Amino acid sequence: MTSWINSFLLLFIYCQVSVCIQLKYFETLSSIVERSFTKRDSGVQELIKHLSFKFLNRTFEVRLKSGTSVLAKNFKSYLVQEDGRKEEFLFDESNVYTGHLSGKPSVFVNAHMEDTLWSIHIIEEDDIYAVEPVHNHLKPSENPHEHPMFAYRASDLLVKEGRCGVKNSAHVKHLKNGDLVSYNVVNKNNSATGSRKERGATGPRNTCLLHLVGDYDFFNFRCRKNFVLCSSLIVSYVNVADNIYQTSEFVNAEDESVGCIRLQIAKLELYQSYTVSETRGELPHFNAKGYPWDSDKKLAAFGTAMTYQKKVQCHFHLFTQHPMPERVLGLSYISGACAEIYVGRYLYSCGITSGTDIATGEITSLQMNLVFVHGHNLGSEHDPNTPECSATESRGGDFLMWDRAVSGKYPNNKKFSPCSLKLIGIAKRSFYCLTEFSTVNKFCGNGIVDEGEECDAGARQQEDPCCDDKCQLKPQAMCSETNRQCCVNCKMAPNTTVCSDSGTAECQKKSFCTGQSYECPQSEKMDDWTPCIADGFCYDGDCKGFCEMKSVQTKKDIQPCLCRDEINACKGCCFDNSDPKNPGDCQVHNNQTYKDGRQCYAGYCVAGVCKPFLTSSIKRIAAFLKNIQLSSLTKFMRSNIAPTVIFLSLLIWIPCSCLISRFDRDARHEREIELFIQRSLMAK
Repeated sequence: MTSWINSFLLLFIYCQVSVCIQLKYFETLSSIVERSFTKRDSGVQELIKHLSFKFLNRTFEVRLKSGTSVLAKNFKSYLVQEDGRKEEFLFDESNVYTGHLSGKPSVFVNAHMEDTLWSIHIIEEDDIYAVEPVHNHLKPSENPHEHPMFAYRASDLLVKEGRCGVKNSAHVKHLKNGDLVSYNVVNKNNSATGSRKERGATGPRNTCLLHLVGDYDFFNFRCRKNFVLCSSLIVSYVNVADNIYQTSEFVNAEDESVGCIRLQIAKLELYQSYTVSETRGELPHFNAKGYPWDSDKKLAAFGTAMTYQKKVQCHFHLFTQHPMPERVLGLSYISGACAEIYVGRYLYSCGITSGTDIATGEITSLQMNLVFVHGHNLGSEHDPNTPECSATESRGGDFLMWDRAVSGKYPNNKKFSPCSLKLIGIAKRSFYCLTEFSTVNKFCGNGIVDEGEECDAGARQQEDPCCDDKCQLKPQAMCSETNRQCCVNCKMAPNTTVCSDSGTAECQKKSFCTGQSYECPQSEKMDDWTPCIADGFCYDGDCKGFCEMKSVQTKKDIQPCLCRDEINACKGCCFDNSDPKNPGDCQVHNNQTYKDGRQCYAGYCVAGVCKPFLTSSIKRIAAFLKNIQLSSLTKFMRSNIAPTVIFLSLLIWIPCSCLISRFDRDARHEREIELFIQRSLMAK
């Protein structure tokens, strides 16, 4: 009986957790075509990257430049030891990139390097497309070809999102019953009539300076103990958040524009081990090992620790990988930005973000971006359920400040609602610590060749044979291979050196160094109809699919599609979209069978047959069971009251039914025996 109950309980948990599969669809990538250029602008040498990859039968061509604008003028970064000692390290800007899609400058693209692999987020109006390294996300059965990266859309993210938590700071009036209420944030350094100005200010004071912290759980599990990766990852999050804030137009109570808000990082701290220190107050240090944290306690401990910094910042934020039992992915105080610091007490200008959901395991970087963006600390409540600030999917979906972590699937998921725009706009005038947007002080070791430098190897400074630790060329060196494409053995490369070779992938011919310049010349286009990646053909220097080439031939709008019948699932299919209101059927246009690994309607092709992905929730179940506690089980049952009632009812009803059935069967058997005996006696 006990084993039966255990099996039933496991089945119940499986049914609850299996709907939390993180991705409904994805494709693995073996590589990304990459071409590099260098460009000097205003005394700064930038690294330009042209990337190309195929996903969903679409070719994505990305144009990126190295560096970031979210580092404040006096930015500092530190590694923190177990006893609290701090060691400064130099942030390598050559690992982070921003840019746009080729031909679409309005489409923001954010990217960074994770060792030798790319992490890319393309933020289009109707969806977000992401490329990330496979590690920690896919099981071997989901990646049969052992590709190092995978691509997915926000619209294919998990069904059940974690919550975004919110706490009201003591000095703030807030929304009740969906009504908009004016804020009256009182601060002794600032009146409610406007922001404090400094003498000589030349630009708008619209920038929120951030003090960002990654605890040891984040450093260990998310960053794999790599501080270069960890710092690039966090800066990448801020790039996305800053893009959303600076493209938003906030308004005051009279619906007058008060401009945008910018985000910049003033300080970054990464904890390389758990903190060993005495408990201050009721809670241990936020980075202590083994404490049963929930989101409230983690936020309180982090806020208390930050008061000992004794320096007011607009916002303090903690990145952790500790799973919160209540499935909270982000938590912060409402309108707490710029709060004053009282040592040893709570700090309202802080927030936390968790990269692990207790039900689904590690969440993707895309979800981390969207959770981090939440604007509670800058004055916004959760969006009320009103027609103006809550929309159905057909009207663009929920806005960014909805009380559940949005996926990015719908256009509104990447925007603040009219309610949030007004609340943040009203609160903005009370944030006395906002500053002017600044440019980080250039320093040797940032991976960018700044004015006055001859080279800069970034985090690889000690390994570069051509560049010294003062960003000057070593004796006898003419150049550095880290910063120059046409540099070999610290000297100008001869004209036989290939500096760009994307092969047929980008439909560009090999490019050779000239022997007279350190720059790689522009490649020439390959001839039209030259075969390229994914069974495509070159046309005007771009790799186009079979259906696109049919469009060129027929002058019609022929689009790729996936045939859904088993016989043609792994063949080239297209449909005629010349009349979008009446598109043609998806039909076979090329009888050639796809190569193994190509996408088909149910999964991927193997020997011309469409094989489904063997997705599984075992990893999520194991994570749930491993982290299960009485408190989390209670909260789980409360948040799933109907299934819980059904389960408990069945747990009682099924055994009782079995017992009653057994009693009835025994009684019926006894009656049959009695009747048999009676008939036997009568026969005698």
